[in-house]
Amino acid sequence: ELMGMLARRNVRNIIVDSVCCQKNESIYIEELKEKMILRNGANIVMVEREVHDESVHSIFVDNYEASYLITRHLIDMGRRHIAHISGAEQFPHAEIRAQGYRKAMEDAGLEPDKRWLMMGDFTPLSGFGLVQELLGKGIDIDAIYASNDQMAIGAIKAIRKFGLKVPQDIAVAGFDNLKFSSLITPGITTIQYPVYQMGFQAMQMIALLEAGQSVAQKVKLNTRLIVRQSTDAAVLEDWDLQEW
Repeated sequence: ELMGMLARRNVRNIIVDSVCCQKNESIYIEELKEKMILRNGANIVMVEREVHDESVHSIFVDNYEASYLITRHLIDMGRRHIAHISGAEQFPHAEIRAQGYRKAMEDAGLEPDKRWLMMGDFTPLSGFGLVQELLGKGIDIDAIYASNDQMAIGAIKAIRKFGLKVPQDIAVAGFDNLKFSSLITPGITTIQYPVYQMGFQAMQMIALLEAGQSVAQKVKLNTRLIVRQSTDAAVLEDWDLQEW
C-alpha cells in the first residue's frame, strides 16, 4: 500500500527499514522490484538487513558475529548457565542473534537447558515477565543475554525483584547500545549498533545512485562490544550524555 502510494507520486529514491519474515522475503523483494524498480526505475536501499538480490542495495551488520561475541564475553567472565531472550520470530535478526548465542555456547562445550531459551518481543515488559517466570520456577542461571537493551532492562528489574544482584548473582547483557543503557545502574553491557553510520551510508549511497555512479550492492558495517557493570562489576561506569 505504502509502496503503491510512493510509486504513484514517482518517488525515485527510497530507504527502506522494514520488518518481513525470512520465509516471505523473496515475495516482499519481488513486490518492491515490480512496483518501484521496474515501473519507476527507483533506487532502493534497505537498512538493517542483508538482501540477496542485485537490484536492491543493502546496508547491514553481522548480527550472528556480534551475538557470538557478546555470548563469548559472558562465558569468558566465568558464566556457564546463560539464558537467552530472543526477539519475536517475525524479526529476521532475532533468529540470527539466537544462532550466534547457540554457536558460542556450543564452541565452549556448553549445552543450554531448553528452559533457558525464551522468546520476548523486544519490550522491557517481556524481559521482565520472562525472567520473573524463570526465577520463580527456581531455574538455575548465572547470566542472561537479551536480544536488545530494552529486554535487558526488564530482566534486571526482575532479578532485583527476587533480591538478587547484577552482576554478582546474575550478569545481564543486551544489544543495540541505546542511549539509556549507559545511564542506568548498573550500565548495560551491550553491542554498539551503528545507527548513525547506517543512515549516513544509506543517504550517501542514494546520492551516488541518483548521480549514476557505481556503488557497492551490499555494505556491512562493524559492531562493537561495550562492557559495562551489568557483566563486570570492576569496570568504571561511563555515562554517555552525548546528544541528551
